[in-house]
Amino acid sequence: MGICSFGKSRSADFPDWNEIYSIYILPGYTGQGFGEALLGFALAELKKTECAGIYLWVFKENYSARHFYEKYDFISTEEFSSCTLDETAVPEIKYVYKKQEDSRKNILNIILQKYTTPSVTLFISARFLTSCRN
Repeated sequence: MGICSFGKSRSADFPDWNEIYSIYILPGYTGQGFGEALLGFALAELKKTECAGIYLWVFKENYSARHFYEKYDFISTEEFSSCTLDETAVPEIKYVYKKQEDSRKNILNIILQKYTTPSVTLFISARFLTSCRN
């Protein structure tokens, strides 16, 4: 159905990081939760180790994979590289894992601590949550 490989970063530039090297799902099995299960397992295992963060590379033009990773709290760094497939350079983009809910709560709490009136708090909360969804 699928395969996932992960471990310590392969890059000398990120020696304290963990990396998801690959997640591949056979065509007939996409959209059935296998990718989510593999990603969840990889993240759980990688979080058990001391690391500065978790990242992965995805083909720039693989929009379905990019959407999948974004759905599960990966954020594009806009850092690009390329790999070679069949003697053709294929651009890749780096994604970093960031638990967005935690970050949003922390940022919102910092903002709310500065403003104590209910009307300002309500406005900031609504505006901040709207901007996070876009």
